[in-house]
Amino acid sequence: MKRYVNELRENQANNFPSRVHLEHLVDENSPKETICHIDLDCFFVSVALRTRPELIGKPVAITHSRGIEGAGMSEIASCSYEARAQGVRNGCFIKNARKVCPDLICLPYQFDDYREVSKEIYSILLGYTLNIRAVSCDEMYVDLESLCKEMHITNVMEIISVIRSEILTKTGCNASVGIGNTMLIARIATQHAKPNGQFMIKLGDIDEVIKKEKISSLPGIGYNICAKLRKCGFIF
Repeated sequence: MKRYVNELRENQANNFPSRVHLEHLVDENSPKETICHIDLDCFFVSVALRTRPELIGKPVAITHSRGIEGAGMSEIASCSYEARAQGVRNGCFIKNARKVCPDLICLPYQFDDYREVSKEIYSILLGYTLNIRAVSCDEMYVDLESLCKEMHITNVMEIISVIRSEILTKTGCNASVGIGNTMLIARIATQHAKPNGQFMIKLGDIDEVIKKEKISSLPGIGYNICAKLRKCGFIF
């Protein structure tokens, strides 16, 4: 997606047609929290349910395995929040998932659809700004600082609300967005935004928010790092 974003950026010519949707937010002050981390909720599942509305609200997983008994060692790539509520997690094996969620519905990958929906999302964002950092097909960072300065807008939360609404309308997918003054803070904010929400960590609230965060919940801190930290005497 990084190459696709670069191609769109080169052809954009600083023309932002979607900014017309933000004119009612004009203000003269400048916000400090303009970095936005956008993460599509259960992206693979959301794309699949666009043509399967009857499965909305049910425990759904995306995997190579589609049978009830077969391919029990296939891993789950994405699962709905209904499946998660019953103990299913991304990366777990189908065999184990069915033990905690017997009614789990398994659907196949739709790579072409993921690609097309992802391109649509990036195109939507480039209608507002060129300051986008692609992470993956369903995750990206957007810096709204220049947009806010050029349009004299201070309410970043309202901007994001407009963008999330457009993403949902055009793709049928929900996006959760975290907002902060840095990429790290924005990503932490996204954890508070999910599912299907938006959350801003203001500059003056960073210390208080970080105090309450578990080390294991910080971006990039996985199982192996946590194990090493415990060996060093860290308790969390």
